[in-house]
Amino acid sequence: MNEAEPLYRRALAITEKSLGPDHPNVATALNNLAGLLRATNRLSQAEPLYRRALTIDEKSFGPHHPEVAADLNNLAGWLAAANRLSEAEPLHRRAMAILDGMGRATRMAPSLLRPTDGAPHATAKRLEQVPHSS
Repeated sequence: MNEAEPLYRRALAITEKSLGPDHPNVATALNNLAGLLRATNRLSQAEPLYRRALTIDEKSFGPHHPEVAADLNNLAGWLAAANRLSEAEPLHRRAMAILDGMGRATRMAPSLLRPTDGAPHATAKRLEQVPHSS
């Protein structure tokens, strides 16, 4: 993974320079880099990237778009990994509400609420018990 980080950072820089700092593709590049940082246990470096990606996508797509739901899920997963469950839970709920409004949360909830290792965390276990419309 050490070899990947400079490439992710370069991709982010190129995307920002060519499309501007608030383009949705920049949000994607930010999420990719944040995911790598999280996977290499550099949680404090990942948080601002996840938050910036969410801000970009909310401005680009509006607050009820599936890209925003994905960003919310990424940030909530980071918060859960950092043992900040009280902050993670409302973000997970908001992500599920977005998808539920599209008729997608019920079938996506199990994958939405699992960290990258596939094991449900405490927030996921609580949220899996929340009733969803079908």
